[in-house]
Amino acid sequence: MLSAPPLIVLPTEKDYQNYYTNEFCRKAVFTADSLRVYFSPNRFWHAFCTRDHNGKKDKFSIERAQYIGWIKPTLGNPNALLLQGWNADLEVYEPHRRVNIVFESFIVVIEIQLAQNQSVKASFITAYYADKSINKIKKSPKWSHTECLEYLTTKKPKGR
Repeated sequence: MLSAPPLIVLPTEKDYQNYYTNEFCRKAVFTADSLRVYFSPNRFWHAFCTRDHNGKKDKFSIERAQYIGWIKPTLGNPNALLLQGWNADLEVYEPHRRVNIVFESFIVVIEIQLAQNQSVKASFITAYYADKSINKIKKSPKWSHTECLEYLTTKKPKGR
């Protein structure tokens, strides 16, 4: 089994934001199957904050952010478990959403899209240590490149 990278311990939320911006938003990141993954600055808050009792993300979580160094190795591992992602709003699995799992219960979720030139790219959605939900996540349908491309070329994907 592959050893997990060390956790990244930084003093402040701003330091984690800078790390995210410098390592993900400003650099090219690729999956093991050569998909370019784009990281939006506004996804930092989504990935590294916790929800209040009303379900609203409202508080930065150092515990979540310490796993930031696991994102690239998870995306880049050719032996990652690849599953379809769940769309909670529509309550369906979607073939163009992909969950990558490599280290224990840590997941990285990306959304795959067709670019204007019809090339395939991906956008980072979130990453977190899913210790409470990993068993349910692992029951998701397997992700298939063929099924994803078919979905992207025959249905209008939900815009982000």
